[in-house]
This record gives sequence, structure tokens and C-alpha cells, in this order.
Amino acid sequence: MKQESEVAIGDPLEACRRLTAVMQAPDRKTLEALLHPDCLWGHSDGRLQSRGDYADALITGRSAFHVIETSDEVVSRFGDVAVVDQTFAAEGSSAGKPVRPRLRTTLVWKLDGGDWRLIARRAAQK
Repeated sequence: MKQESEVAIGDPLEACRRLTAVMQAPDRKTLEALLHPDCLWGHSDGRLQSRGDYADALITGRSAFHVIETSDEVVSRFGDVAVVDQTFAAEGSSAGKPVRPRLRTTLVWKLDGGDWRLIARRAAQK
């Protein structure tokens, strides 16, 4: 029987919702289930992080999100790949300093063994 963090994710928007939830309440097992091992997380300032680096930043609290709101989602499916473009607004902290990002993000998901796993994320200032 699968644990909660291992429940199959049937559609890319549900995967996005689960990612948003785990960004607010970080859990390594859930992050690793959602993020492909080769995932690249692109920030609006041009920085790239690996899955491990991004997960560590959330788990240790170097990056923390108290509120995340997404809207204007557009999903495009290409077989076992889905691209989700969305508006991302949040309140949190980065390296102990308050942040309020307002971004347009593009998330690329791949269907992997019945679950959607994030393979790339890019953000731009809105």
C-alpha cells in the first residue's frame, strides 16, 4: 500500500497543488517523489538549483514559504510530458529576509511510472 507521499498523481495540476503544499510544509520524501532526480529549478534571478539543493533549502528553512497562491494555469500535454504555465505569488523568506515574489512560472512535468514528476521549472518576474 502506498503512503500519502507516494499516492499516484493523476494529472499535472494535482502535481502542482502537491508541490505548492510541500513548499509550504517541506517533507523530503514528498519532495523527492515530486521532483525528478535530474530536476533543474530555475529562479527568476537566473540561478539554477538541482533537486537536492532545492529540497535542502526548503528542509533547512533557508527558503520558506508561508503563503503561496497560483492562478492563470495553462496546461499543455504532449504525450507523457506536460507544461504548466502559471502565475505564482508568495510570501516567505530567503536567507532570513522577507520575500514576496510575484512570478510567471513554467513547470515541465513527465509522467514517470504513473506519477507526474517535475523535470524543470523556470521563473520570470511578473
